[in-house]
Amino acid sequence: MKKTNRKFNIQILLEMACCFLFSAMMVYMVLSKQYLYFVTPRMKGYLYFVAAVMLVWGLTGVNRLFEPQHKVRLAHCFVLLLPMALLLLPLDIMNVSKISSQYVGKTGFAVTAAAQDTTATTAFVGADSAAGQSDSASEELPGLDVANKTITVDDDDFSMWVTELYVHMQQYEGYTISMTGYIFKDPKILGEGQFVPARLMMSCCVADLVPSGIVCLYSNADILKQDVWVTVEGTLTVGERTVDGFQSQEPQIKVTKIATAKEVKGYVYPYYIDG
Repeated sequence: MKKTNRKFNIQILLEMACCFLFSAMMVYMVLSKQYLYFVTPRMKGYLYFVAAVMLVWGLTGVNRLFEPQHKVRLAHCFVLLLPMALLLLPLDIMNVSKISSQYVGKTGFAVTAAAQDTTATTAFVGADSAAGQSDSASEELPGLDVANKTITVDDDDFSMWVTELYVHMQQYEGYTISMTGYIFKDPKILGEGQFVPARLMMSCCVADLVPSGIVCLYSNADILKQDVWVTVEGTLTVGERTVDGFQSQEPQIKVTKIATAKEVKGYVYPYYIDG
């Protein structure tokens, strides 16, 4: 009786390898937090889901691994190999100067805030929808010293405090605040003597990065260099500003001290308040 030699189906074997490698790449990107260069933390669950799907998809090829195939086709495997190769390239934070120049003249400087909803989780909305919110501030917020009326904004809490200040701007009027960001100026949307110590905010993916922060009032703002990182200290006040023909209240900082600072790596993300 003649014995039949079973050979691996090269095409199926490569398809399986691509699926397994892609699955492993997704898990690595999440565990190493490198995915934050491209998408927000909210996408972490979806990336794990993709990794699981690709793993299962790869396992389905086991039953076909020894199926004979007369013509091997491998070109379609590049659909997965190409993005994997791109993800292996050296990654770096997006240049703030490039983002700022792309943003100016399109939508203007729009600081976003989370306004409380009567259901459960708040929606992510514009800053001028913050009126009418609760006036009670939590003494447990990081960097908040109610007794001395001071707020020290840590780099990791930047987005949280931008949201908090817009939602409860009257509550913090008169407080002394300190925060770090890069100089953002745009004469089309900011008045004379105004600038923003900004951070790049990502609401979905790297394609929608925009500057975010609190408007500062500073008599020498014209001599400040764009994109230079600074730590600003000043007094919080409630001011008014007209953007695209609409006037609204917003928190502002009357600067009393400004100093150069080390660049803060990483993006900030929309902060949601649970109602």
